[in-house]
Amino acid sequence: MKYGLGFKVLLPLAFAVRAVYAVDYYADATGGNDFSDGLAPERAFRTIDRAFSTAG
Repeated sequence: MKYGLGFKVLLPLAFAVRAVYAVDYYADATGGNDFSDGLAPERAFRTIDRAFSTAG
């Protein structure tokens, strides 16, 4: 079977793509703790800077 150039380029790319996922981080200026993991409202970071540095 003869395949076009698009198939030869796209097939390897399909295996090279990594899974992408989202993570929500929580911040609470009054009740948060920067030593928490920030992954739930009850374990929120205290500062938005900590959330940004964790998110990368």
